[in-house]
Amino acid sequence: MNAFAKKYLALFERADTTEEDVCRTFADECFALGIDMDLGRSLVESYGKEPWLDAGALKKIADEISDADVLASAIFSKWRYITHWSFSDSCMSSDNREWFVTAFRRLVEITE
Repeated sequence: MNAFAKKYLALFERADTTEEDVCRTFADECFALGIDMDLGRSLVESYGKEPWLDAGALKKIADEISDADVLASAIFSKWRYITHWSFSDSCMSSDNREWFVTAFRRLVEITE
């Protein structure tokens, strides 16, 4: 899990990363790690809806998150929502990029 988090943190932090870079093998890697896709429910139940929707809100509570499974599930669910159900959104939009950077930074920390 830590290697996965470090890989995607580096990708989301790089300015030249493309949508294809963060989509090509992401789902396969999540499934291989046994990450549950729960539509963000576990994050919302624990921390409210705002951190699920907004990068700034996630940043405010990120240090409180101590369950790697909850965070990994939120990451996979957010990615899936953006790539499969949201018709005009991109993982690389500024707010989504910030959300993923925040989430992956915290996932790196709690899986070390």
